[in-house]
Amino acid sequence: MNTSDIPAELEKQVRLEALGDTYAKRAEGPGTKAEKLRAAFIETIELGLWRPDDPVPTEKELLAVLPISQGTVQAAMRRLADDGIVVRKRGAGSRISSSGARGQDPWYMRFLAEDGADLASTAITRVTTTEVRGRGDWSTALGIRPSYVKIERTLNVGDSFLILAIAYLDAGRFRPLLDFSSEIMAYTHIRHLLHDRFNVPTMGVRQSARLRGAAEDVAQVTGVDAGTPVLVMQTVNLTLHQEPVIYQEFHIPPNDFILDLAHRPGHD
Repeated sequence: MNTSDIPAELEKQVRLEALGDTYAKRAEGPGTKAEKLRAAFIETIELGLWRPDDPVPTEKELLAVLPISQGTVQAAMRRLADDGIVVRKRGAGSRISSSGARGQDPWYMRFLAEDGADLASTAITRVTTTEVRGRGDWSTALGIRPSYVKIERTLNVGDSFLILAIAYLDAGRFRPLLDFSSEIMAYTHIRHLLHDRFNVPTMGVRQSARLRGAAEDVAQVTGVDAGTPVLVMQTVNLTLHQEPVIYQEFHIPPNDFILDLAHRPGHD
């Protein structure tokens, strides 16, 4: 649901009703009331009912629609603030975080030179977005779907080697990505597109790596011979409820650079 054209008061009412309904569905399940309220907030964010910087209902408003105590509301808000989902400012109320709702980038492609000090430049030189069918590691990660949006990008690292980066998403849910320009797909993080355009924040990740002989298409892009062992980094981006929404592969050919896995954006 997109609430951008709804009057402010009606928008507030819609959100409160959605919170109440979502909380009620969890009422008989395990966990404390504070945990259930936190989960209800997260679920309504994932449904697209909130935008960055939207005001969070006051304690009084929440208590009017939920069978909970003030202490429960305060405990849930503390957890949401700790998660970076809500920003709390004394005297100014609470708001959905413009950065925390997206979450910290849990995986970031960063290469260092051999000395481990200088950051290697990374530029995107090619982008294609298509709809595909079939099965593979992506369908294992995302589940069987009629079709998928496949985004291929070529990354030039330090003018020294090329990486083939491939992302898959459920086409039934994210088909509008097929209409985005190559410029948007090249220079915008996929996770940020999901948050900003689809109101689907991703907050967690599973990642793994293995060596694999380069297939013909990988060899053609990366400039190695077919069968050459390349490092394949595989990531699955997850919502706050651990739902997989993006499957990605980074095919990295042999090189003399250092791949820094500990880095997080904003921690330079």
